[in-house]
Amino acid sequence: MRKILKKIVGERLRGAVEYILNPELKKSWGGPFNNQHHRQQIYLELIKKIQFDAIVETGTFRGTTTRFLFEKTNLPVYTTELHPRFYTYSQLRFISVGGIHIYNLDSRDFLRKLSSDPVLNEKQLFFYLDAHWNDDLPLQEEIKIIFNNWPLSVIMVDDFKVPDDPDYIYDNYGIGKELSIEYLDTLSYLNFSAFFPSKKGNSETGLKRGSVILVKDKDLVEKVKTFSSLKII
Repeated sequence: MRKILKKIVGERLRGAVEYILNPELKKSWGGPFNNQHHRQQIYLELIKKIQFDAIVETGTFRGTTTRFLFEKTNLPVYTTELHPRFYTYSQLRFISVGGIHIYNLDSRDFLRKLSSDPVLNEKQLFFYLDAHWNDDLPLQEEIKIIFNNWPLSVIMVDDFKVPDDPDYIYDNYGIGKELSIEYLDTLSYLNFSAFFPSKKGNSETGLKRGSVILVKDKDLVEKVKTFSSLKII
């Protein structure tokens, strides 16, 4: 137990030192959404045409995308980072920003906690899911929690396979853990639609990570079908 506590304290101290001594880290991955300009345009089109009440993010890391999510809407942002080093870094980064609420929880526990918050009940939320870098892949549970509690939500998943475009990079954690539409087959009963970037991967900037937008509400699905930044495959 002492070793675990020592490791946690050490990681938190490391995060604090990085925040104080290395300001360049505030632009992790080159910029928000992996410095991908089309991905940024997808988000900007979503927030322009859909009236969200709040933004929820899993996987804060150092808060580069978190700040973008907040500054482009001025809506409250709820975000969680499990790793103590990156949590401490982001906690310091946003300590004076009243609209950004940062948690140090597993993404599933975080979403369950938000689901019991009366402020967010029956609200229309935008979710950005980027907490899938452990062997314990939380994505399926995250999606179930979200659509069961916020059916009017829109979900963006990072690092996702774009079926017709091999130039987009995606995560694969082994057998049965490829971030692809097939991985979500067990959730088909939720009756959501999947939208992918309309721009070709070889024309995207930054890290060229794939993504998917998931929408359940029928009226929202019809609205998103008209967005120039997205397509249904």
